[in-house]
Amino acid sequence: MIWDESHIQKDAPREVVVIPTATEVFGRNLDIIECESVLSTINRESAIHVLCLLKNINERVFRTKLSRESTEYLVPLKYLLKFLLDKEHGVRVLEIFLEHKEDFLPFSDQALAATLVFACKSSNKISGSTLQSVEERMRFIEVVFSFQGNTLSEQFVAQIEQNPVVTETIFADFFRNTIAHLIEDNYRYSIARLFAILSFDRIHVLFREKSGFDFSSWALDRLGISPDRLMQCASLMGTIGFQLNPEKPNVEHLYFNPDQHFGKLLNDLPDLNDLIEIASATPEDFADTIREKDNLSEFLYASNFPLVWPIVKLDSNRICFSQNQLINKFVFGLPYLLQELHQYKKRKRLNDEEVKRIRGDCGNLFEAYVQWLFEGWFSDCEEVQLFFNEKWQHGPRNGEIDVALIHGRVTYIFEVKSILPTLAVRQTGSASQIIEVMAQSVDQAYQGANYVYERSQKREFAGVQNMARVIPCVVTYGNFPVAPPLANRFEELLSKKIGNNAFKTGGDISPVQFFSISAFESAERYFDFKRSSVDFLHLLQKRATDQKARYEGLQNALGTERNDISDRPGLLDRTASEALSYLNEKILPLLRKSQETDQILDQ
Repeated sequence: MIWDESHIQKDAPREVVVIPTATEVFGRNLDIIECESVLSTINRESAIHVLCLLKNINERVFRTKLSRESTEYLVPLKYLLKFLLDKEHGVRVLEIFLEHKEDFLPFSDQALAATLVFACKSSNKISGSTLQSVEERMRFIEVVFSFQGNTLSEQFVAQIEQNPVVTETIFADFFRNTIAHLIEDNYRYSIARLFAILSFDRIHVLFREKSGFDFSSWALDRLGISPDRLMQCASLMGTIGFQLNPEKPNVEHLYFNPDQHFGKLLNDLPDLNDLIEIASATPEDFADTIREKDNLSEFLYASNFPLVWPIVKLDSNRICFSQNQLINKFVFGLPYLLQELHQYKKRKRLNDEEVKRIRGDCGNLFEAYVQWLFEGWFSDCEEVQLFFNEKWQHGPRNGEIDVALIHGRVTYIFEVKSILPTLAVRQTGSASQIIEVMAQSVDQAYQGANYVYERSQKREFAGVQNMARVIPCVVTYGNFPVAPPLANRFEELLSKKIGNNAFKTGGDISPVQFFSISAFESAERYFDFKRSSVDFLHLLQKRATDQKARYEGLQNALGTERNDISDRPGLLDRTASEALSYLNEKILPLLRKSQETDQILDQ
């Protein structure tokens, strides 16, 4: 049986199914091994009994908080999917599963349901697919599900926290597992960032001063799309996964058909087709990334499929199997999105020089955004001096300080880089590859801090004499999870790479500290910059003296967010409100042209 829309009975009343407990069916609760044994021999038993056993497993694995080894973590999933792939009545199992999903795996509704539909649809054959066998399709599905939750056991985490020796293998496994499951935690600030970068004149002025390009002309030339249109299309792509109603899941909604979902929008916004294509791939593309791997973790790390292509093309249909990864691509991952759009426009793979050029432009754009943030946060603070793009020379070295901020006799400098973990870093977790990505940023921050300190001794930097302290910071677009227990090894290798100990404590130059942009933006949740912007600077001083704090988000250091945010919104909250008003004005009238999308909005 091949699963497609023809099997959907729209609006047909369905019998309410009650899944019995294991006690009711078998006279007692079964342990995991017993459940596995029964499931592995099931041949013609009813779907209800299959789900009963899975429910029993789930209660044993998750609700008693047993160790989540990767094999145990996927036990309920593995046997359900095997049943779906092997049995003729797999579709009915799926329908019941969706109705009772709260009794099963704690994964996102969209990824869960979409992957199950994939299992049903591909149970016989996918035209031309290299995922022909049940084993190959199971591997695909396990990887997709692994992106929804940690595959490291609690014992593994405890072991490396207790063991002072962080080997290369432990470093790699911990880093790449963590990065595979990182999800941006503030969509509101991320949409504000996207809107500000694409729309605000002040950011575009700062970009032009650094790059020499008019931003609108640059976007049309490099990307083939205007900033305004990119904002609209990227936001619309985020609606694809929202059509699934978590309360009353409808199997039909798991399919993403561009014509049905966007309707006339594809004519009004033809650039949507380009964004759909750069987010879509076939199972064959996935199969090429999973050859010659021998365990689940290696398949997970080696696969760039869910990261690059969160939409799967199946014959004439598409499935968005991860709303989180879709948002990561079009809202959180702007530097890579711009690079992909540039490559898609050229219809060929970019050479090294072209990649370097587009990344440089993205870096200038990101710097302009961070500088705009500083202006908004500190422009009304008379105690603070702000400097942008300050040239420096330290011995034979030279460079530029992206942001310098002086308060009293302390200078804070910020090296801003639009870097994200590369696919190679995500796949291998190699410390040496991470160092290659991060070294320039740390070296620039450290050298710039030395320059500022030495010039201040001669009253040659902003008129400040005998600077008491310089605090260097690195702000990156992406998150590099190298907090303890990895930090010692990371700092040791990084200092060796740049030839200086940028993490030495107790001197006039503080150890370099790190922020991802999302962690940096979150300062607004804890500080009212209009009232007490210098409190944030005091936190940076404290953060510099604690290795663990130098890498972690502000919530771990500060705990409680401001309780007056709604009354006194910060710069990003105001920008987010403006972005949502813009989308309501620009997008909703277009969405209303499609009856299908109208129903989605009503949900």
